[in-house]
Amino acid sequence: MTPTTTLADRVRELCEAAGGSRERLSSLCGLAPSHLGLMVAGRNQSLRADVAAKIAQTTGVGLDWLITGRAPAPDWSAVRETVRVALQRADSEGAA
Repeated sequence: MTPTTTLADRVRELCEAAGGSRERLSSLCGLAPSHLGLMVAGRNQSLRADVAAKIAQTTGVGLDWLITGRAPAPDWSAVRETVRVALQRADSEGAA
């Protein structure tokens, strides 16, 4: 089975599901603000294991889909909900 999308496409889809802010999703994942933007631009065409794990954990997607694109696409409503909860948690921790 070959991937149907590139890493850039998959990360772009995750950013869109997270409300469109690459910088905000990068921050939620504990990455530099520009990290996901560089992926979407195609400058980072592979993922280190720790970065993939952070993105998958934050968004609720499977590692196989994120890394290879060979697994079925995630349930986007579940991704949006997972990110919404992470955003609320980050906002409440920032206000404390």
